[in-house]
Amino acid sequence: MEEDFNRLIEIFNLSQEDKSKVLEEMFALTTAFFDRYKYVMRSGEEEEKKTAQKQMAILEEYLQAENSKTQESLGLSQGEIKELSLNPRNFTQKQWEFLQKVQTRLLEDKEVEASKKPPLEDKKKGKNSKKSSWLKS
Repeated sequence: MEEDFNRLIEIFNLSQEDKSKVLEEMFALTTAFFDRYKYVMRSGEEEEKKTAQKQMAILEEYLQAENSKTQESLGLSQGEIKELSLNPRNFTQKQWEFLQKVQTRLLEDKEVEASKKPPLEDKKKGKNSKKSSWLKS
């Protein structure tokens, strides 16, 4: 995980031209990092979890900065960039397949995580709630 993280940081610090040359490597490392992150958060020691969370926060900052640079350089809004990212004609076949695979995995992971959370209890109708008699008129 540490190696993937360090290489991703190296890639983010490359020039735009150099980043475009290692785009597939960046996609592969990102996927590997996220898979490892999920594993550590489920099964890792407390110290590993803290390290993974710090690394994830740093990557999020880099991704947000990268997104801002892209918006600025293209002169597009976030919505316009999202629209472009949904069009397969804007990617090579390999890039598009990778993006679809990642999107599917993210949605599946989100569904699994949502199913693990206990349902929210209605605060007004909890198991031990009793009607108060002081408000009776």
